[in-house]
Amino acid sequence: MQTSLSQGERVQGFLDSNVLTAGIVSTWGLDKAVLSLCAARICLLVLAEAVREEVEENLLVRLGGMESDDANRVLDSYVRLIDLMVVGLFQIDPLPI
Repeated sequence: MQTSLSQGERVQGFLDSNVLTAGIVSTWGLDKAVLSLCAARICLLVLAEAVREEVEENLLVRLGGMESDDANRVLDSYVRLIDLMVVGLFQIDPLPI
């Protein structure tokens, strides 16, 4: 039996670090819209630990030229956003050589 979205099933999204980073630092756009849908729990975000780490590295690089108060505000917003959005956080094992 197939469940329709109208019966309460939510779409789960696995986002790339570029979408997350762009959505966090942008004032508008599709990346920001996707994050808004996830923050509102309309869509559920599943996040790989490696993606989370890459987003944090990208944010630190982008925030390097900002005033410390502004950078801290962005980082605080990022932490709150992740708390609102993330349904699952998982580790991806590297491929065997």
